[in-house]
Amino acid sequence: MFFVWMFLLALWHGACLALVLLGLPGTWILLGSAALVDALTPADLFSARTMWMGVVLALLGEGLEFFAGAQGAKRAGAGRRGTRGALVGGIAGAIVGGLLLPIPLVGSLVGATVGAFGLATWAEHGGGQSLPGALRAGSGAAAGQVTGMLLKFSVGVAVWLILTVASFS
Repeated sequence: MFFVWMFLLALWHGACLALVLLGLPGTWILLGSAALVDALTPADLFSARTMWMGVVLALLGEGLEFFAGAQGAKRAGAGRRGTRGALVGGIAGAIVGGLLLPIPLVGSLVGATVGAFGLATWAEHGGGQSLPGALRAGSGAAAGQVTGMLLKFSVGVAVWLILTVASFS
């Protein structure tokens, strides 16, 4: 019976991981549910070391996602204005996109990409950059935003694997 419950926990954690693709804090929900299950069961499923490893990885994933859009804009030639525009546009776009287009993955991904592109382009052009240069910076921000979301999801997969292996051992 124990293995059935652990299998169900692994499935639940997989569903939490899918939330990351929706722009939601799925890795954090995954870690919270693992801590709750660990606290409510007599078996010591997850060691403190395992849980801390998950927290550190989740923080890494958040950081990668947060800075990827700005880094993409910077690599494409954006200045400080465009880099900040990519950060703010990516976050705001993910929220607005998720609300306006509530299709799993599509809304938040499209919103974050369009937001990073739009605000980085606007900030760069408003700061005196030529339109082609501003569009190049916006394209870099959009590519960086997509990369950041995929990196965050990959880190979430690593957390899921660590917790799943730990729960069965």
